[in-house]
Amino acid sequence: MHNSTVQAICVTNYEKFIISGDKKGNIAYCDSKINRHNNIKAHLDVAVRDLSFSAASLKFMSCSDDRTARIFDFLTAKQEFEYCLLYTSPSPRDAHE
Repeated sequence: MHNSTVQAICVTNYEKFIISGDKKGNIAYCDSKINRHNNIKAHLDVAVRDLSFSAASLKFMSCSDDRTARIFDFLTAKQEFEYCLLYTSPSPRDAHE
């Protein structure tokens, strides 16, 4: 399933499926018996840091070191939305150091 270290794992609300994200930006789907279902390249060769399912388990979100959060349809594995953090202003604490 993964060729690099798994960084995040999430189970559907009905405990039927598992998704996992690795250090290279890949997300793998499998059922709870660990049979392979799907593998997608979700992020640009950087670690997937967190995964979360919607309440009905129809969509999932991934967050990555490429500074994006992406929403996917679980059944089709198609990306539906992407949020990208382009700039972070320094915190007031950083400005005084």
